[in-house]
Amino acid sequence: GLAGALQPAMFNALDCLRVRWQVARPLTLPSLSFSTFTLRILRLEGIWHGLWRHGLHLNMMAVAASQGVRVGLYPSVRDVFAFGGEVQPASMAAAGMISGSLAYALTAPLFLIKVRAQAHAQHRLGCSWPSSAAAYWLGSSALIIRGALLTSGQMTGYDITKRACKRHGWLEDGPRLHIFAALAAALAAATFSAPADVVQTRLQSGPHAGSMANILTAIVRSEGLKGFYSGWTVNVLRLVPTFALGSTIYEQARNVLGLGYLC
Repeated sequence: GLAGALQPAMFNALDCLRVRWQVARPLTLPSLSFSTFTLRILRLEGIWHGLWRHGLHLNMMAVAASQGVRVGLYPSVRDVFAFGGEVQPASMAAAGMISGSLAYALTAPLFLIKVRAQAHAQHRLGCSWPSSAAAYWLGSSALIIRGALLTSGQMTGYDITKRACKRHGWLEDGPRLHIFAALAAALAAATFSAPADVVQTRLQSGPHAGSMANILTAIVRSEGLKGFYSGWTVNVLRLVPTFALGSTIYEQARNVLGLGYLC
């Protein structure tokens, strides 16, 4: 949970940039590149007012809660699927899907308000609060799918990389291996979750965003399949340092508590 709170505190600007790009993409000219879009924000608004401050406290609470649940549950759920005592990639992926789904289902309201606060920075229409208790779970289906895919990609990539490095003697279990495995985890997590990430952002960005089916259709018609990977680059840039920081803190905490490194 502590690692989860520190990550968005340090890298919320990248998360806000991802959301702003995803909600702006259907409205911008095709000639506007991501780098031009980013430089325009920095020049006109500055990094704090344009990116860092939007949804910061909500992001810290949401990530702390969701990461505490999904990463905390993962080893126990993975071992349940380790038939014959042998952990296979399928066990890792299934455990990631289950722990991720539960974590994001519980924290959906925080992510909804966070996305709206960040999207407001782009469309300037005001951050509308949900009108009922049920409305706090608007777009939660896409969020839960995204969370399941992100956690599955993260933990499978991390687990497989760690095991391969230790088995072949490339790196000993320690901070260097944890950071290297976090790189693989970030690439896998961003790639697995990208389509659901785009749909979730647009679904939750405002009360009139439309249904999931309408958003899927609109993306395919206006942007093609590549539209589902809008923001992938900035997501990787955000996830690499956050996963490196989070994994290192998590592994060291396990070691200090006598649980040993994740294996």
